[in-house]
Amino acid sequence: MQDKIIMKESNPFIIEVNGKKYWIKKFGTKIIDHKMHGGETVFVPFDEKKLKADVEFIVDNIEKLIDKKELLKEVFTNMEIDRIEKIRKLVCKKAPVKKTRGCYGITIGDGSSGEYIQLA
Repeated sequence: MQDKIIMKESNPFIIEVNGKKYWIKKFGTKIIDHKMHGGETVFVPFDEKKLKADVEFIVDNIEKLIDKKELLKEVFTNMEIDRIEKIRKLVCKKAPVKKTRGCYGITIGDGSSGEYIQLA
């Protein structure tokens, strides 16, 4: 039986081998004679339940410091002007807005005329 190895584009720091997950603990490169040389990448198993608990703990303790309006302003400040104009037109037309999971973001409008904004 061949091993099944999965690496999702959404998180290249975690791989799954035959159903067991590993994260990158060490990723190294070396400069030898002014040239970059590949080092080694070390993956170690991790406890997914503990990771989720740690994330929940962090979020519970800092979420009060995050302002949604300020966060959205930052997202749009770093966006191309033509995308901002397109999104403004969609919002003016009261296009539907949907929250997406996986790659966390929002979709404004439908189909090819809509616009996806990745938040995380």
